[in-house]
Amino acid sequence: MSTKKKIQVSNIFFNDEKGFQQKITLFKKWKKEDVFVISDFDRTITKNFVNEEEVPSIISILRKGNFLWVEYTKKSLNLFNTYHPIEKDIEIIEKEKKEKMLEWRENHFKILQEYGLQRSMIEELVKDKRLQIREWVKEFFSFLASQEIPLIIFSASGLGVDSLRFFLQEKNIEFSNISLVSNDFCWNEEGLLIEYKKPIIHTCNKEIKILREGFSTVYDKIEKKKNILLLWDSLGDVCMAEGFPYENIIKIGFLNKEDDKYLSAYKEIYDVVITWDGDFSFILDLGKEIFGK
Repeated sequence: MSTKKKIQVSNIFFNDEKGFQQKITLFKKWKKEDVFVISDFDRTITKNFVNEEEVPSIISILRKGNFLWVEYTKKSLNLFNTYHPIEKDIEIIEKEKKEKMLEWRENHFKILQEYGLQRSMIEELVKDKRLQIREWVKEFFSFLASQEIPLIIFSASGLGVDSLRFFLQEKNIEFSNISLVSNDFCWNEEGLLIEYKKPIIHTCNKEIKILREGFSTVYDKIEKKKNILLLWDSLGDVCMAEGFPYENIIKIGFLNKEDDKYLSAYKEIYDVVITWDGDFSFILDLGKEIFGK
């Protein structure tokens, strides 16, 4: 099904169909070697609802799953209750919010170390049945791999790059064209957390330009590519491509509910908005239309 036909599906919205089709035309003029895909992880690749219940984040599953000491749960919740309101407060200036989000991550990493996080725990956590990929994600990932198009999965996960890698392996969607950008830890021979690496990724610095600081091998793969397909699920992170010298960008946003107020805001910044935990079939069709069958 073409994107023109698929666009009529009831959970897919856009403001400017003509402008969107013009963007597709611009992408087609470039070679596939000039394109990369960048995607968020939680609630973009993964579902927001399973069995009609909202899925907790991996870090929430750790906190509530008796993997670590009870004191870890208390301290972790304390940090959440302190910093989460700051994260959501639109009145706080960007600089101050970035400082607080960094502070949250550093404090949380310290208590993970203090209470003995083991790498094997993360491997076990990603098997939780509530953590599910959206339908057609696997087919889209496989298509990108077949076309040798780089896919960067960008996440501020509190359990870092290992949680992403284990999850991809668990769902059998790990491909050689995928690069993972997230927090990273050092483990001892017994698999015990001993240190966290920098730069620290948090919700307010998920930007392509941070790749230059600690992910140069990833940046080298995309530095000369001028066209971006961006997949995200929030209003704040869509500016993550700012500062990167792209020519064209198509932005697809997942709004995991249907609310007129939010839908209007999403349509202002995304070319396409997919609501109600929609699948990746539209994105797969778009990829095939742009990059060829």
